Amino acid sequence: MKKIFIPQAESTLVVKPEHIIVLEGAEGYTYFYIEDKNNEEGFKKVLASYNLAHFERELDGLPFARVCKKNIVGLEHVVEIRHDRTLVLDYNCCTVALSKDYCVDFKMLLAQTVLH
Repeated sequence: MKKIFIPQAESTLVVKPEHIIVLEGAEGYTYFYIEDKNNEEGFKKVLASYNLAHFERELDGLPFARVCKKNIVGLEHVVEIRHDRTLVLDYNCCTVALSKDYCVDFKMLLAQTVLH
């Protein structure tokens, strides 16, 4: 099983991809929202010292999809797609807007994930 290495200021966090809910790009850095059963909210937010494009390459071939310029979602964590193209994710950790530019690819990847 592949693991994702998330470099931080003082350590590197090692995470199984299926625990990653969403990634959010932030000016050359990336925020990870990761499942955390020990946290009251059910997830934790972690800042990584690499940009979103770096992690997009790391997640290639796994059930993740870029949904807009600044977000990549774990397809298994999408719980609702609203008519206004807003995605609701597990634990209500956040909502993410699905850009028209990424809509077709997202729906195709989501269908493949659901069928497997």
